[in-house]
Amino acid sequence: MLSGIPTVQPPLYEFIKNPPDDSGALSIEQVFHITHDELVEHGKRVVTPTNPHSLPRLPFLADRLPNAVFVFVQRDPVDLGAKIFSKNHMQSTEYAYDPKAMMAYIEAYNDASARFMERHGSHSVVLRFEDLLDDPVSAIKRIGVFSADELQSINIVDSPSDQLRSSLYRAHFRALLQASPDVR
Repeated sequence: MLSGIPTVQPPLYEFIKNPPDDSGALSIEQVFHITHDELVEHGKRVVTPTNPHSLPRLPFLADRLPNAVFVFVQRDPVDLGAKIFSKNHMQSTEYAYDPKAMMAYIEAYNDASARFMERHGSHSVVLRFEDLLDDPVSAIKRIGVFSADELQSINIVDSPSDQLRSSLYRAHFRALLQASPDVR
């Protein structure tokens, strides 16, 4: 949704770089795989990395990037698991073969994001997936409270309301979870 805003850089799916350990200010180039000049050249003021494996680096970034805003989208774990399962099954990734491992990963991610919110909640917002579908303008305005003013007055033309609230594979994935032996 944010990538439709002219000043927002389309999502950066790659892993966030390992920034230096010193205590100085960080530059865009030290964190992301894009330079400040590239952003300015294209009229971008907001960067949106979306790689979930970057979560362990977020506390460090929150301490070193005072203007950063962190947005966490909460979705029903079974629906999210089914979505990941269906996407990753074709790619033969590790989660495609062990639904319980996938659910453990989702639970660990949710726990880590909750701990992050406890410490950095003043620069964070949690949005429910359903709220993004029901009222995307309000969701973006909630993000805009912490970030660039452009997010306050946008007009969403393409609403994501036609997206499925639950995964087509929800029942199949739940059956796999119930049939999978417990791993100890």
